[in-house]
Amino acid sequence: MELPSYELPLTSPTTVNIETTNTDPIIKHVQESDAPRQAAPRQSISSLSPSKQLEICRQSAAQIEHNRFPGTPRSLKKVRLWSMLNIDCKVNGQTYKKIEKQLLFVRHAEGYHNSLFDEKKLQEAINIRDPELTPHGNCQVADLRKEVDVLIKSGVKIEKIVVSPMTRTLQTGWGTFSGHNIPFQACHMITEYSDAPCNYGTRKSQLEKMWPQVDFTIVPEIWWDEDESDETITIRAKRFREWLFRQPEKCMAIVSHAGFLHELLQEQFRNCELKRINWIHRSRRQARGH
Repeated sequence: MELPSYELPLTSPTTVNIETTNTDPIIKHVQESDAPRQAAPRQSISSLSPSKQLEICRQSAAQIEHNRFPGTPRSLKKVRLWSMLNIDCKVNGQTYKKIEKQLLFVRHAEGYHNSLFDEKKLQEAINIRDPELTPHGNCQVADLRKEVDVLIKSGVKIEKIVVSPMTRTLQTGWGTFSGHNIPFQACHMITEYSDAPCNYGTRKSQLEKMWPQVDFTIVPEIWWDEDESDETITIRAKRFREWLFRQPEKCMAIVSHAGFLHELLQEQFRNCELKRINWIHRSRRQARGH
């Protein structure tokens, strides 16, 4: 019997759709295209019987295919049809619970280290500890704020701002999202790759005095690692993803750094660039009674 066709929802040019399961080390891009496309007729999953929903789930599992990035283990797989399933699926004795988030990822605006890198002053750039934004960076924030104001007025309901405890991200986050009665939470898991003084932070006790409007509850007193490796940033990105999908909020903004965002999303970000991510995550756990 031929199954009905299920298409992913249409997205705007500024939106990226991604899917993960909790057994995958990195994300998979489901759709990332600026070109308009026609939506094929589709039947609502919720209108089908439970047995038909499970049949589609099993059919989709049979159509799993590899979607690899360079260096990614061959075990990475993408499930095509599950993004339209609003149920907990059971396949091969495993239960997959759907969690969906609408996320706004922002890289910080231009810091003084960025401007020095642009001027080819490498040593000066890497030795500025926890740099602030440049005047140009503050102008970038002002422009981004206008964009965010439009999004919020259009109905995007951001429930929380998650921000790296670095000064440049705190300045970017507060300058962009303040004034909308949205809580700010600092999270050390999303700080930059800590490989030089420009990426070393400031003690929590000092930050709490400087930024009383931000919640630093989950941040340790000394929260950066001055001897970070490629392996530890990968572990940190995985831990943040797990933390993110445990949060009750459905729509959040994350203000972070180029290196960390690339590790988390396999995406490149310019200074003060915002990308909207529709992220569907399948959390797998052992099904009982199977």
